[in-house]
Amino acid sequence: MAIANSNTEMTRINPLAALTWHRLKVNDTSVRLENPASVNRAVCRIEGNTGAVHQMSELSGILPGALSDNLSGALSEIRTGAGEAFADWIRKTEIEAVRISADDNSESVRMHIGPAETVHTAVLPVEITVEDNKELTVIMKLTDAAKPCRGALAVQTRIKAGAGARVKLVQLQLTKYAAQVYTDIGADAGENARIEIVQLFAGGADVYAGSEIALRGDGSSSQVFIGYQGAGEGKLDFNYNAVHIGKNTDSGMTVNGVLRDSSQKTFRGTIDFKTGSSGAVGAETEDVLLLGETVVNKTVPLILCAEEDVKGSHGATIGQLEEEMLFYLGSRGISEEKAVDLMAGARIGRIIREIGDETAEQEAKAFLGIEEE
Repeated sequence: MAIANSNTEMTRINPLAALTWHRLKVNDTSVRLENPASVNRAVCRIEGNTGAVHQMSELSGILPGALSDNLSGALSEIRTGAGEAFADWIRKTEIEAVRISADDNSESVRMHIGPAETVHTAVLPVEITVEDNKELTVIMKLTDAAKPCRGALAVQTRIKAGAGARVKLVQLQLTKYAAQVYTDIGADAGENARIEIVQLFAGGADVYAGSEIALRGDGSSSQVFIGYQGAGEGKLDFNYNAVHIGKNTDSGMTVNGVLRDSSQKTFRGTIDFKTGSSGAVGAETEDVLLLGETVVNKTVPLILCAEEDVKGSHGATIGQLEEEMLFYLGSRGISEEKAVDLMAGARIGRIIREIGDETAEQEAKAFLGIEEE
């Protein structure tokens, strides 16, 4: 087992797909990553259809070499949203991935991922392969160690969806003590495949999240739902790309968030229509509620177009609670503090409903203190 040390290096991650003026400070972000030789494998507990999971020997037996080679070869070239520098750092850790593939009995796989008690930085790569016309849901809950551990947790997920496949990835960041959380996603969709990603970032850590979905096959589609809550002086930094390559592809991004106190957030959302993606449609929307006088919000919607017969749209709604609304709720015996919590919960609750799993939805609401409807 590697022993953590203080050796760190500055790395630029979450690069914007097309650079803009540097003075805006949104082209990427700088993070300080630990020496890859000094990190450890994150603890991973798995529930559900464990027959679909193939992992290194310390978790569930020896990984068959042929399976390891095939999956790694198929997924290693998939680009991820955090960028090549972060992907290279993950590779240098030499931590073997948990590999998940759909079988005839696949319904859902639950993963509880967190750092060990004494680890400063914990890393877990995950590879998901879903063959033609099969379906799989993977629910990841990112949690703390059993005892407070002010370290970092990094999870990188690559997804390969075959023709007609259906893949749903749910990630719940439910950490209270982690100083930083990194989640990096890359996906490749075959013909008529569908990839759905639901992510909830509940605060308590600086969050760096990236995703890139390549809609390579004709008729493929993707939907991304992101809910977040910034609090204290926390930082949230996002970079999400929908890359349309095949014909008649369809992508959507729905982002709902709340910024409290002095938190800050940067969201980069790119819809990229490549040459040959005729008939493609892409849409992005964001709804941000500002609940602090010193919060910082940066939204960078971007549409890149190298094809004529496509449709792209984006929009952002940014606002604060209106005095009339607070007065109305106050007249019905609801305190201002309670009213703020209700409105914030409503914003994030819209994303929680997309999870589609009652247990996971209840866990998310309980963590955020959202009352049941």
